Amino acid sequence: MTRQARLFALTFAMLFLPATAMAQAIGEATAIHIAPDLYRDDVAGTRAEPGFGAQTVRSGGITLEGSLSLGSAGDTNVFNRDNATLDALGLITGRLNVRSESEGLVLELGGASHMRRFVSKDAEDSSEYAIHGLAEVALTPGATVFASAAYTHAVEDRSATGSAASADAPAKYDALAGEVGVQLNFGPLWARPSVQFEITDFEDLPVASVVQDQSFRNEVNATGQLAVGVSFTEAFAAFAEVRQSEIDADDAAANVARDGQDRTVMVGLRGEITPLIWAEIAVGYRSNEFDLARFSDHDGLTYRADVQWYVTQLMSFRLEASQSVLSSGAVQVGRIDQDRAKLTGYFDTLPNLRFALSIEYEADHFRETDTDVQRATSKLVAEYRLNPHMSVGGFVAVRRQVLGGQLLVPEFDAVSAGVGVTLTP
Repeated sequence: MTRQARLFALTFAMLFLPATAMAQAIGEATAIHIAPDLYRDDVAGTRAEPGFGAQTVRSGGITLEGSLSLGSAGDTNVFNRDNATLDALGLITGRLNVRSESEGLVLELGGASHMRRFVSKDAEDSSEYAIHGLAEVALTPGATVFASAAYTHAVEDRSATGSAASADAPAKYDALAGEVGVQLNFGPLWARPSVQFEITDFEDLPVASVVQDQSFRNEVNATGQLAVGVSFTEAFAAFAEVRQSEIDADDAAANVARDGQDRTVMVGLRGEITPLIWAEIAVGYRSNEFDLARFSDHDGLTYRADVQWYVTQLMSFRLEASQSVLSSGAVQVGRIDQDRAKLTGYFDTLPNLRFALSIEYEADHFRETDTDVQRATSKLVAEYRLNPHMSVGGFVAVRRQVLGGQLLVPEFDAVSAGVGVTLTP
């Protein structure tokens, strides 16, 4: 893949494929297989060492990638509450992606699944799965039509922003997302108009042995968006985005329906700053409004950043930061405003030994209340490859959440750790 093609691929993945992101997030919290999506595939964290690196299976124009991880773990605070409860669990995570590329046509189909089974707290048992598809058809050298879709059945992590804190079990939901659009290239100029949809449907949730309706969280999100840009070189571009979303919550009772609109305008730069630094930095304005007066509107600065520094062949760093508007599991809170930053270091200390160390910080403000949440997560993952088809690995993670204002969610401290084996084709 050329530099310019890789630049466009990352552009589209970050801007226009939330459906694919759902599948990628499955099992991430307990992952023992290190496979980051960096701009370069020949640096620490992504480089496949001869004789040890997992190999992509190729046959003609078809490529196949996959992994199966089997492991066990322990968690000092299964429910993420101030009164900690310890438990152990078994883990199975699988991923498979098949891609076909021929003249003017790209087809992709992938899926992921993640299963947790606890020793004593079986209410926490969960099974998640996702499937996604993508098609791209080149109509002319400068025009490509694309379509993508994904279905996900997921479990809301108890430490996730907006989760129902006092529930007897973690919240479960289904999500269906899709996008249709066209990529237009005019020499160094390009444009990408598209339409998206996303439907989320939450299952009823047991709280204090009473089943509570979660339909107030169900939403249908229809979005129109346009991205335009100019490429100064094969590996550096400027871009602008305009995005308009209509949000319908027809399943909810009229007095708690979260119908509204969301608008975003952003400008930014993306590409190689130096041969060893790749970055995307974008800033803009976001307006999030509700039809009901009981919910608070918000408008102001929004941003996202992704900076990757390939320090040496054995060490890489990635800094990610973003401002987001998230759903809430509290019926009285329409949205949560979140600022997030994550720093990850990848260390290839030996040809077959890789470490990933991450520090993540999230600051959440719950609208309609004075609740502010700060959450920090540190995680170390180690993976030792025995051969191209098998590796053993483990992780240790520390979580801490502190609150200010109304106690809508608990404060907690937790430590988790796990080990396992990963099989690759």
